[in-house]
Order: sequence, then C-alpha cells, then structure tokens
Amino acid sequence: MRKVHNRLRKNWRILRELVQNRIEKCSLEDLREKGFHSKYCTAHKMCTDFELIFQCYDIEYVIYENQQLKILSSYSSRLQKSEAKRPEQILFAST
Repeated sequence: MRKVHNRLRKNWRILRELVQNRIEKCSLEDLREKGFHSKYCTAHKMCTDFELIFQCYDIEYVIYENQQLKILSSYSSRLQKSEAKRPEQILFAST
C-alpha cells in the first residue's frame, strides 16, 4: 500500500510542477524520466467523445495516442482563476 501511495504522491508532485510552471502539454517520455508512472492514478472517467480522463488527486489530465500528456485542470489553478473568496474569508466577512 505504501508503494502505491508513494508513486501517486510522486506523480502528483511532477504534475503540480507542470501546473505551477503553466506547462499544459508534455511528452510522457520526459515525465517518465522524472519518475512519473502512468499506470498510477486516483481516478479516471470516460468523456463524451470517448476520451479517457485521468486524475491524480486534484489534477486532471489526458494521455493522447502520440504519448503526449495534457493537463486539463487542477483545483489550485481553478482557485487562482476564480475570484471567489477562500472559505475562512467568507466566514469572517459576515460578522
């Protein structure tokens, strides 16, 4: 179990680095060199156009046939784009 968790965490760190550097696409080969394991994800779903979307914790991505990985979204990037207040700000704003 620990081995799976460690691989998922490493995958997440690699993907988070892409998100932080605003890199949307990357070759799977480059990611593997950094230690990314494409067989490990926390969830996956089929999109309406039969595209398989993978998720590693809060980061969603797709792997294309040409071995390119594309970041679709992440919770942290959605927060940065939205102008919504953080939950603690909402709590104290009403008092």
